[in-house]
Amino acid sequence: MNELDYRRIFAKRGLRYTKQRCAIFEILAFSDHHATAEQLFDMVADHPVCRGVSLAPVYNTLDVLCETE
Repeated sequence: MNELDYRRIFAKRGLRYTKQRCAIFEILAFSDHHATAEQLFDMVADHPVCRGVSLAPVYNTLDVLCETE
């Protein structure tokens, strides 16, 4: 899947493709290991566009991606 595919997935579920979701996507796409939501949150919180992000967008993004076939 590429970025356009993910944009469509989020749009289909009524969600905007935000900078935070983009960062979560990038981290997941380029990660070489499985991470827990909390570990992913720690990685996302270090991303320049995600300063001050809460754990909720991480869980919400993971929920949407898990629902996708």
